[in-house]
Amino acid sequence: MPIILILLLIPIVLWLPYASFSSPITTIFSLGQAAGLIGAVLFAINFILSTRLQIIDTLFAGINRAYIVHHLNGVAALIFLILHPLLLMYPLGLDIIIPTLDRPAYLFGIAALLILLVLLFITLVLFKRIPYERWQATHKLLGVSFLLGGIHVFLVPSTTMSSLPLRIYMLSIITIGLLAYLYRTMFGKFMIPRTPFFVKSVTALNDTTTEIILRPGLNTLKFIPGQFIFITTLGQTHPFSLTATKGSKELSLAVKALGDYTTDIKKLKPDTQVLVEGPFGRFSYEYCKNPHQIWIAGGIGITPFLSMARSIPQNSELKVHLFYAVKTRSEAVYLDELQKNPHIQLHLHESTKSGYLTAEVLKRAVPDFKKYDIFVCGPTALMHSLRDQCKKLNIPNSRIHDEQFSLQ
Repeated sequence: MPIILILLLIPIVLWLPYASFSSPITTIFSLGQAAGLIGAVLFAINFILSTRLQIIDTLFAGINRAYIVHHLNGVAALIFLILHPLLLMYPLGLDIIIPTLDRPAYLFGIAALLILLVLLFITLVLFKRIPYERWQATHKLLGVSFLLGGIHVFLVPSTTMSSLPLRIYMLSIITIGLLAYLYRTMFGKFMIPRTPFFVKSVTALNDTTTEIILRPGLNTLKFIPGQFIFITTLGQTHPFSLTATKGSKELSLAVKALGDYTTDIKKLKPDTQVLVEGPFGRFSYEYCKNPHQIWIAGGIGITPFLSMARSIPQNSELKVHLFYAVKTRSEAVYLDELQKNPHIQLHLHESTKSGYLTAEVLKRAVPDFKKYDIFVCGPTALMHSLRDQCKKLNIPNSRIHDEQFSLQ
C-alpha cells in the first residue's frame, strides 16, 4: 500500500543524514536504529488500521482488506522490533537488554518487547484454547506495549534526540497510534457509533445455518448490497454479511454454526437488542461496470450474494453465473429463491459428487468466462486457489474480487 510505504520512508529519510556506514560496527548499529524506527511506525499504523474508520474502508477498498494488511503489518512490525535490540547488541553488548533502574529508557524498551512477545505467544499458541473474550482482553495489552515502546523512543539517546524533524514525526505517529488505540480498544463502547436493532425472528434454515432478521429501533441503516456489518450481542462483536435487499429497513443475516458464538446466536430471543456497526466493504456489483459476472460462493459465503441477488433492479443488464459450492445439497440455503431469479443462472456444485470447484469447471460451464468479472466469497483456501487458477488462465487480477474476513 503506497501510503504505508510513504509513512515508513519519511522517518528513514529524516534519519539517514545521521546514520553511519563507515565500518561494519557502525553499519550494524545504524541498521539497528532503522529497525527500531520502522517497527515503531508499523506498530502505530496497525492501531490506525484497526479503527474501522470510513477513510480506512475507502483507502483499502474494503475494511476486510485493511485487516489483511493489518496482519501482515503486525508480523513485519514484530520482526523489525526484534531485530532492533539484536542488531544493537553487536556494537553495544548484552548490557542493552539487561533492565536496570538507572537506565529507564532501556527498561521501557525491554518491557515493551517482552509484553509484545507474550501476547504473540497467546495469539499463535493459545488462541484456540482460551475463550475469545479472554483473548480479546489480553489483546488490549498491546496498547501498554506500544506506550512503553513510545516512551523508549523518546528517552533513549538516539537520532530522535538529534533531529528535531524526526522527533516531531515520531511523536506525531506515536500519538496518532495511541489515540487510535484509545478510540477503538479502550473507549470504543462510548465513542464508536453503533445503531440499536432488535431481533425480529430467528429461523433455522438447516441443521447448521440460522436466519436472523433484525428490526430497526429509532434509526435505520443504509447499505450497499454485498456489504457486511459488525453486531454486538452475547458480550461479543462479530462481522456478518447482510442478506437483505437494498433499501430494506430490516436487516437479515444467515449465520452458520462454526464456533461457540455462532452456535449460541441462534438462541437469541425476539426483541433482544443488538448493536450494529457499519456497514463496511466494497464487495458488490455496484462497484463493477462489467455486466458479465461470475459469482462463486463457498458454503456460507453465499450471504453477500444473496443481498446482491435480491437487489438487482428489474431492468438491469446484469447477467450472472452463480456457482454455489457445498459438500452436499442439504448444506445449500435459499436455492429456490436463487433459481427463480431471472438475472442469475445457478450452478450448484456438490464436492462429494464432483470434487473441488476449479477454474476448469468455470471454463466448461461458461466458455467465454475470460470476459467476466469474478466475485469469490468463501473459505480462504477456496478463494486463494481460484484466484491463482484464474491468474494462470490470464484473467487480470483486477477482475477478480474476493471477500474474506481476517479481523483479529
